[in-house]
Amino acid sequence: MDGLSILTFSGSGNTQFVVDAVIRSLSAQGVEAISYPMEKFHASPDKAKIVDDFMVGIAFPVHAFNAPPLVEKFVRDLPVSPTPKKYFILKTAGSPWA
Repeated sequence: MDGLSILTFSGSGNTQFVVDAVIRSLSAQGVEAISYPMEKFHASPDKAKIVDDFMVGIAFPVHAFNAPPLVEKFVRDLPVSPTPKKYFILKTAGSPWA
């Protein structure tokens, strides 16, 4: 099993806090997991490795009941994997309507 990557947008740091807790929990279970900021992804030399991981997460805070525009654009611009890929979404919210 290859690693798990979580591509993260965290304006205030709250989403990154949650992602770090998830990564610690996964690591304690023997799963290799990393977090990578969306803002730096497209210029990253690690881009190919990240999208080749067995699972990729997209983490972001909810803005006005939706993903922030930066996240929507990021998802549209993700490279297409040559093999089937599992993705998941990790969303954080600071309101009682979460």
